[in-house]
Amino acid sequence: MNDIEHDRRTPSEAVLIKIAEQLPLDFDDLLALAGRLGEDTELYLKSNPTVGVLLRTVSGANLNEENLQRLLKSANRMAKTQVGDEPKA
Repeated sequence: MNDIEHDRRTPSEAVLIKIAEQLPLDFDDLLALAGRLGEDTELYLKSNPTVGVLLRTVSGANLNEENLQRLLKSANRMAKTQVGDEPKA
C-alpha cells in the first residue's frame, strides 16, 4: 500500500475494486487517480480507434467540468438508444 501511496506502483483493477469496497470511495474516482481506464474500457479502446480520437479531441479542447458532464450525459443517452439497435420488422 505504501508503494501505491507514493506512486511507486500502479494498483491493478482488482486491487482498486477491493480498496473501493473497504473504504467509502468511488471506484471510478480511484481508477482515474491511478491513471487507469479499466480493463473493459481498454479493450474497447483497442478495438475502436475512434475512441482514442474522441479522447484526444476532448483533451485538446481542454473541456471544463460542465462541458464534460454534458458530454457524459449525451453519451449515456446514446448508450440507451444506440443506432442500429432498432427492432427489425
